[in-house]
Amino acid sequence: MRDIMRIVEAAPLQNAKATQLQALIRGVKAGKLLVHVRVNDGTDFKWGIQPSAGDFLRSTESWQWAEEEHGEGPELTFFADDFGWVTSTSLGDQVRKQAIFVRKNDSIVQYVGEDKVKTASGAVIRYTQSEIADYDNPNFRDVPAGVEPGDWFTNVAQDVLAVIEVPTLIAALTGQPIARP
Repeated sequence: MRDIMRIVEAAPLQNAKATQLQALIRGVKAGKLLVHVRVNDGTDFKWGIQPSAGDFLRSTESWQWAEEEHGEGPELTFFADDFGWVTSTSLGDQVRKQAIFVRKNDSIVQYVGEDKVKTASGAVIRYTQSEIADYDNPNFRDVPAGVEPGDWFTNVAQDVLAVIEVPTLIAALTGQPIARP
């Protein structure tokens, strides 16, 4: 794992003995990092987190329509700029989940609605002006199927800063003991 303290320099730590986990939490809260939650399936993130179409994305009507129209649906990775996704039980049992932290950058955008996205720098632009738009690929000419307002998403592999087990992260966020199976 890289030196997380340098990554979140814009959110300086008050205590020099703060852990890397606390630095990651501060990085998300400061708007410098994003988090992705997934089931721990043994994936090695040495080459980053790769966009894919998981079960949840494939279950959306818009993704299924894109697959019928274009022969395939978009491959995406979704991220959050807070910890609501981490603490939610809507994705099932949290004990087997991991939180993957990445640096916010211009290849990840947030859909704000009305065909507009917000970039990592906070600029709101038309989707077609973003780095993710691709006129040669019908899945990325317009906002990709399955993307909803508020979603941070990308179709580009992202370098992984850290992978933390969700129970450990929840314990750090809440001050509660780590939940074990």
